[in-house]
Amino acid sequence: SRITGYYRPVQNWNDGKLQEFKDRKEYTILDWKKHKELEAEAAAKKAAEEAEKAEDATPVKATLLFTTKTCPNCRTAIGLLERNGVEYRRLDAYEEQELALRFDIRTAPTLVVIEGENVERFEGVGAINRYCQTLANGESVTA
Repeated sequence: SRITGYYRPVQNWNDGKLQEFKDRKEYTILDWKKHKELEAEAAAKKAAEEAEKAEDATPVKATLLFTTKTCPNCRTAIGLLERNGVEYRRLDAYEEQELALRFDIRTAPTLVVIEGENVERFEGVGAINRYCQTLANGESVTA
């Protein structure tokens, strides 16, 4: 009514507008405050659970390869790792943004090697190649 200056009965609306009307949710200020309180409680509970898991956890060993869908160098890095028999988990940096932020991933491909408390990052194909060569020579990768 604000745009046209007149009211139109709901039954005369088109299908898209009717569905939009059905999907509407009405919020009140009290509901919003309660929603925020519930979110805060859930976040606190999750943080407590993660802290408890971290205390009980055994040292973690993982190799993560952060890639993107359009990166040609990522395909090369995958080939290097597979030819050298490296077991790794491939992650899309856009889909796994939380992990990418946690490990400060800024380029693709980036290989993250986690051994207990040690975390090493190898950014780019050259660094990943040197990592594979180090493994092939039987040398220790993490300090």
